[in-house]
Amino acid sequence: MPYFTIAFRNIVKNLRKNSLTVLMISFGVVALTVYGGSNAHMFGQFRDGVIRLQYGHFQLHAAGFLEHGTASPYGYLIENFSRIEPELLSNDDIDYVAPRLSFTGIAAGDDRSAIVRGFGGRAGAERRMEFGTVSEGSFLPPESDASAGDFSRSAEGPHAVLGEGALGKTGASVGESVTVLANMKEGGASAGDFLITGAKKGFGENDALNHMLMVADLRGVQDLVGADDSVDTVIVHLKEGRREREAERAIAEFCGKHGLEYRRWDELAVFYARSREVFAMNERILTAIILVISVFIILNTLYMAYMERVREIGTMRAIGTRKTQVALIVTTEGVILSVLGCTLGVIAASAIALAVNACGGIYHPASVFNEEPFSTLITPEPLAILSCYGLFVCVSLVSSLVIAFRSLRIPIADSLRWN
Repeated sequence: MPYFTIAFRNIVKNLRKNSLTVLMISFGVVALTVYGGSNAHMFGQFRDGVIRLQYGHFQLHAAGFLEHGTASPYGYLIENFSRIEPELLSNDDIDYVAPRLSFTGIAAGDDRSAIVRGFGGRAGAERRMEFGTVSEGSFLPPESDASAGDFSRSAEGPHAVLGEGALGKTGASVGESVTVLANMKEGGASAGDFLITGAKKGFGENDALNHMLMVADLRGVQDLVGADDSVDTVIVHLKEGRREREAERAIAEFCGKHGLEYRRWDELAVFYARSREVFAMNERILTAIILVISVFIILNTLYMAYMERVREIGTMRAIGTRKTQVALIVTTEGVILSVLGCTLGVIAASAIALAVNACGGIYHPASVFNEEPFSTLITPEPLAILSCYGLFVCVSLVSSLVIAFRSLRIPIADSLRWN
């Protein structure tokens, strides 16, 4: 307590200089908190979008598919899926599943054709994911959807959605049919007619997927390739708020029982992981710059205060104050300054976050990474705030120790003669 009292009095005595240090620390905390809070919310949205629209929480395949499925796509299928699906859906953590069967073929209109790559899926499940949005027409109609164990299709026959580029290459239009030729599971080739219900827009004219994409009825693709009741991928979506790690144990047990393998979403979403690494690196660079600046400002403030108190420190040592006690007083000053600066910074950052969030958040325009503009809120994480406190306290301690050692190197006699 005496060290705190003396240190606090010294801070008040040099209030103007110390105020600059406190403001600089608070500015650094505001910058880190606002930047980190915005990134946290943005990546939270990004994560939810990646799971909800693209990969699901888990993807199930036949054992060996991930290693050999590219070379032999029909050699590693989940057979008799309708038989094991009810058991999978009996898990209370699972919201729904999206079975898919991939294929490659040639889609031909009246006078032109195009190579297509895509998959067959269920309309109800796919409509809740990325491929369920179209730029023209409509998605696969509900009549072609299938419930668990029932792969019945519409009386009109199989339906499909093509990428705008692929649709243009075939010369067909929405509402017309294309004939698709594809290799069969057991060898040979087969053809089938698919009614085009809609077209899907890509990210640009150079989007390779858009020029080849075809999403069709699962049953129609199964008939086309001769793989009745078989799929190569099952995308599993958990219910809101369910813990992935707990659900993973049940998924692993299910896969082991039926000879399947699975991958988590974070193992599949490479772009998400790399993007997060880039932003994390930027945040570390910003943190390092602010900390370096803070070190120099704290050093400068404490050194100037020390130069004005050389005789005072000499007097303290002359009356019996030990070197460690002098060092504790100096370091306590640095810690008090850092705590005050961090507290002021957190208060200011919270006020800024409330104001920005009340106005709708930070606006992000459409870009090559997102088709639609979006907004992110500033949601500082408690752990990040505690990290700011820890970082600046450590910086202040280091800076204070440098000044303390500097002050203790001057002999007592020289300190008393100091002008």
